[in-house]
Amino acid sequence: MKRLLPCLLLICMILTACTGNKTGETGTISIRDALQIKAYEYDKETNTYTQVVLALNEPIVIRHGGSGMNNINLQFCYEGGVCEVISDDEDIQLSIGQNGSYWASGDLGDYRTYGFSFTVGHEGYVSAHPVSARGGWFSTGAQPELRAEYQETRNTRNVGREYYMTVKAKDYDTTLITASLKLVQLSDIHTKPEDHIGDFTIELISYEYSDMYAIMEGAQ
Repeated sequence: MKRLLPCLLLICMILTACTGNKTGETGTISIRDALQIKAYEYDKETNTYTQVVLALNEPIVIRHGGSGMNNINLQFCYEGGVCEVISDDEDIQLSIGQNGSYWASGDLGDYRTYGFSFTVGHEGYVSAHPVSARGGWFSTGAQPELRAEYQETRNTRNVGREYYMTVKAKDYDTTLITASLKLVQLSDIHTKPEDHIGDFTIELISYEYSDMYAIMEGAQ
């Protein structure tokens, strides 16, 4: 019971928190929206990038870099807690910066931390480099265990390759929401320029919340 009460309190705080949308509007956050994962959607026709919240089972096109950024920058919003971001198959090089922001172009990454999983606070960014991605910044020295595969895939055909990530929204030690992301590679070194529409699609393929959240959902 002692552990249950703080969790229920946190849930109530999240459900009444500010959504932090672009218009500055405030309101109650649905349980289904308590965890928001944001990516920069690429529009080939206008050559523009728009940060959007990923919706369940709705893939979008993203580019590996562009809009003044290096690699694939994802933002994780979970007010009142933290998000653990994991490369499921350890085939994506993840990294975070010292200030929690996205990886800006021009930054050589000397002061970034690299790995297969990171925990970030509300609105924190994680940068992702799938091992066979076309272009981008990959640190071969930071993760020697991934270096061989990176070198092997530089000149191979990788269109259609899938990558998976897990995101756990926590109240620091208890997981309340678990989400899964799928990235599908759209281009590689062999892709013709006229066929190049972006580097990947990204899709939120699952979003599950704990029993405590389910109780709150039933009460709505």
